[in-house]
Amino acid sequence: MALTMCITESDVICLFLKELFAVIELERPDYRQNTILLIDGAPYHRSAETHNFLCNVGVRVVMGGPYGYQAAPIESFFAALKNSNLNPELMKTGKK
Repeated sequence: MALTMCITESDVICLFLKELFAVIELERPDYRQNTILLIDGAPYHRSAETHNFLCNVGVRVVMGGPYGYQAAPIESFFAALKNSNLNPELMKTGKK
């Protein structure tokens, strides 16, 4: 899992995916044969840069429809995460 405090753009998602795939490949070098990446229609998921990156990596992709929360398992995780206390020490945070 990775959380960022920046605006997610194509270069951010490509960097995340590059690092994710490197970790997965250490555990399962043949992961491309049985892995499908489920993404939503966020602009950075639909960009030419992300599309080209995923094509070059060779990972199959399924793009969910708009507002398809029930079809995206990660949404259950996000809902639980949002209901938890991510900052129990009340540390000051911000993008700047």
